[in-house]
Amino acid sequence: SDPMATRPDRRKTERLTGPFDGSWDGSSGMRACRITDLSAGGCFVDAIAAPDVGTRTNVSVELDGQHFLVPAVVAYVDRVQGFAVQF
Repeated sequence: SDPMATRPDRRKTERLTGPFDGSWDGSSGMRACRITDLSAGGCFVDAIAAPDVGTRTNVSVELDGQHFLVPAVVAYVDRVQGFAVQF
């Protein structure tokens, strides 16, 4: 069963499914990842390692050949698939 299926959708902005190439700022530097479910308010970081909820990080995403680096806070962690951040 999908634990996200039972979570209410609190986003109020349009989202882009992806996946997009990206990276996030982990304890050992920037780590490559895939970004999915991207919106103006946050995204899901498809990564093996995950920081704790509430951790501040930076997420980089490539869209149409441009890189965007945005500060984010970890909002939800799925230890199997990755984590969600809020911008």
